[in-house]
Amino acid sequence: MIRTHYGQHGQDCFGCRVRTVQLAPSRAFQPHYNHAVGQYVSTDSEFRDALKRCSDRSTAETGIPHDFQPRYPGDIPAPPYREADGVLDTRARNLSDIK
Repeated sequence: MIRTHYGQHGQDCFGCRVRTVQLAPSRAFQPHYNHAVGQYVSTDSEFRDALKRCSDRSTAETGIPHDFQPRYPGDIPAPPYREADGVLDTRARNLSDIK
């Protein structure tokens, strides 16, 4: 916590008496080694540039146009619950109750 005016105005100034809290916003993109691009990426723009270079390289190697896009954890939908999984669980539970 810091004083807002650093005590320049004396005790009469409300800003000098009030302490404020400065919060640094957290970055959504965390620096990490990305296996898709094969390098360490520090920012989102650096990651997107690396994906663009990989797209261009894949296009040149195969002759098929590529356009790699980032996938973030929030973009990936949850896997659907299959009813067959519930049927198998119920069947296994019933078999264990019989013994």
